[in-house]
Amino acid sequence: MTAALIGREHPASVLRAELARATASHGGLVLVTGEAGIGKTTLVTGLADEARERGALVLAGTCWESGSAPGYWPWVQVVRALRRAAEPHEWAAADSATLSALLGESPEPGDAFRLHDAVTSALITLSHDRPVVVVLDDLHWADPASLRLLDFAARHTWFERLLLIGTYRDVEVEAPGHPLHQLVLPLVAKATTVTLTGLDPAQVAELMGRTAGTDPGAELAADVHRRTGGNPFFVEQTARLWRSGSPVSAVAPGVADALQRRLSLLPAQVADLLSDVAVLGREFSLHLLAAVAGAPAPQVDHLLGQAVAARLVVALGEGRFAFAHDLVRESRYAGLGAEGAARRHAAVAGSDLVGPAERARHAYLAGALVEPARTVELLLAAARDASARLAIEESIGHLRRALDRAPTVRTRAVVELELGTLLWRVDDKDEAWEHFEGAVAAVRELDDAELLARAGLTLARVDPGGARHELVSGLLLEAHRRLCAGTPTEQLSLDRVTLELTARAAMLARDDEDDHALAFSLWARHDAIWGPGSGAERERLTDELAAVARRTGDRENEYFASSLK
Repeated sequence: MTAALIGREHPASVLRAELARATASHGGLVLVTGEAGIGKTTLVTGLADEARERGALVLAGTCWESGSAPGYWPWVQVVRALRRAAEPHEWAAADSATLSALLGESPEPGDAFRLHDAVTSALITLSHDRPVVVVLDDLHWADPASLRLLDFAARHTWFERLLLIGTYRDVEVEAPGHPLHQLVLPLVAKATTVTLTGLDPAQVAELMGRTAGTDPGAELAADVHRRTGGNPFFVEQTARLWRSGSPVSAVAPGVADALQRRLSLLPAQVADLLSDVAVLGREFSLHLLAAVAGAPAPQVDHLLGQAVAARLVVALGEGRFAFAHDLVRESRYAGLGAEGAARRHAAVAGSDLVGPAERARHAYLAGALVEPARTVELLLAAARDASARLAIEESIGHLRRALDRAPTVRTRAVVELELGTLLWRVDDKDEAWEHFEGAVAAVRELDDAELLARAGLTLARVDPGGARHELVSGLLLEAHRRLCAGTPTEQLSLDRVTLELTARAAMLARDDEDDHALAFSLWARHDAIWGPGSGAERERLTDELAAVARRTGDRENEYFASSLK
């Protein structure tokens, strides 16, 4: 760790002390903070290498800047790394159905506590055989659920040989009003915090000398220090420009200007390609980039080779690449402009090389270039996929974006019913009812009897016999009067009304070939008839539910239907 670092002797010694304690007796939580480019990742990477030399198991995960990133994404990476690195007997002892659900490999339903406990227990199990170091990079981009899991793990592993390390940009996260502010504060209270600041002029001179291969001299180093504030990334970019023959005056106070100057030294095709890459995130695949750029993969690979040689991009192996630093990507993205970025997001949204959450994210960011109905369709698919992976908060986020883009009153009503149902599941009942009431108002505006039935059945399922029983029963009775012929509604019990309504709703959905409405109606029917003597019908319902789920790619409903059968 010492050879690669300049001006980080004290932070490095603090991390070594934490590692030594974790190796010998018990661990804890360390947070490494500082602005972008200050060297947080370099510092913890050095510690990770030293931990491996001491025989520790090192597991790492990196957060992603997208608001649509999969829930628990850094922890998914940690569990995957754990499975790869653990001995067969270690993984056998640590594995559980809940971990498989986190990875999207099983239908295990559960709540956040079970998931947090499963991940923490797996890490503790591994730490009994050897020390474990978990590194979570870029927590300023974490989803709230991932931070809650980190807090849970930190509270329950203090006396285990487990060291948790997180990095984040403190200037951003600790500012009041940041969405993660209230979640980071409890972590800071229980952590050893290492804050990195800029290098001093002598250290800038040393870093420039190492980067450019020649001594810049005290005067030039002092000028670079003044322009960059000692930020190591800014200094390195300036030194490389200086080595190529450009004056250090070409380095602007912000990194974007320095990077733009470097990019001007590259062929225009490479600069254009990096603009295409900018919408894909920090890491990306060659084949996806080729699809977005509309160019043959060998040509894209050749251009990427030039970007790698210029140290703007690094090769990760197996056809995957990453920007050398987030600021490289951010500067290219900022240069795209709204129209250029939207066009590239639309291209990714149309690719089948990315998962549901990614397609939905890019469709949303593409704005008007993707039809609103298609954007909502992708967001709903991403929400259902997230729900199947127990990432309920992620699913709620997709539904909020779908509501924002809903092109029709009917679509808005359907989305509000789904969003209200999920919010009810996470015990946010006040907001859930706001969306339920919004859905009911939309249904009234449409005067749609089928949608009226869906609204009534949804509310009856989430809050049977609750405080709004009069509203729910009124919806069910009105829908029954309009949809069901036969015995007058006023002569039937509410249970009988519900049974007849579910049967009628399912029949109408089949006639309309509306699989999503059919799935809802079948589940409502299944719940309504649950009890002795209903086994034969429920078996038929679960068969049809599984078939509908396979047609729509709804893994969660397919899992539940199969398990109930």
